Amino acid sequence: MLLPSLLLACVTVSVDPSAFGDLAAVDDTGDASAASPRPTRAEVLAACGLGPDDALITTWSWWDDYPTTSNPDDWAGEAVMDRPISEPCAESAGAALGMDWSTFGEHPAAFDTPTTVAQLVVAGILQLAAGDYGTVGELQASFTPTELLATDNAETLDPARPAAQFLFDYVQAHVDRVSWGPEGQSSCFFAYQDGDVHVCLDESAFTIAPWWNIGGFPPFMASALVHEAGHDDGPAHIDDGHFDPDCNGTFGAGARVLDAWLAASGPQARPLDIDTVEYGLSFTCDDIIEAGPGCPCN
Repeated sequence: MLLPSLLLACVTVSVDPSAFGDLAAVDDTGDASAASPRPTRAEVLAACGLGPDDALITTWSWWDDYPTTSNPDDWAGEAVMDRPISEPCAESAGAALGMDWSTFGEHPAAFDTPTTVAQLVVAGILQLAAGDYGTVGELQASFTPTELLATDNAETLDPARPAAQFLFDYVQAHVDRVSWGPEGQSSCFFAYQDGDVHVCLDESAFTIAPWWNIGGFPPFMASALVHEAGHDDGPAHIDDGHFDPDCNGTFGAGARVLDAWLAASGPQARPLDIDTVEYGLSFTCDDIIEAGPGCPCN
């Protein structure tokens, strides 16, 4: 299936480790030179009216009734958050990953349902911070020792803490800035270059089905952010950036995040939401050539 591969095509380059030193927030004019430190997960949650152990619930709403066809190519819908996102919440979430609002042509603003590309990104960051992925211990127990996320510092966290803490910290440590712009990419979802996550979506995200719309579901957006963060020190893709040879790369990291969401949130989730995340997992797995034992793509 070619299209999913294109959507997640990424740019990987060598990264100067000094680029991940003192990280500054980007203000709402897009000025990356702002002096204040980036908000922590706890600060983002507080700005959004959430506690450290609260989960942000996002559901999928079909534009029409539940599709009568089993072909996902005929599906379309939008994400619905279980609480309105305030302007301070959007601003804090964006600042946590150095979001350059000026490149999106937007400023932080309140919203209920993400209807712009910048709002989709904010929703993905919030899902990363407050989604239910189980505990740190449960997430780590699912990894094989060679997988990308297993090489990070989750063991320094209390295994009973929400896994979202580890995932948020992982992405924040490996991403300097989030900006809009394909940067020469003819077809992609996100692209990573020198600590900058380029978002290649455009307004077609809200007019075609299903790929961009499924990509706009915050649990998938969160997995894509983990995927791109992994390009800081993870292995490069092969075959012109479209595939990984096994589950040890960034496609495997993204698949692990979706699988953790299904394990933790699935028992309480609606069938529609499970279908949507399983669909995102399936075409993430299409980009892993040999999944191997223990990979969620088996």
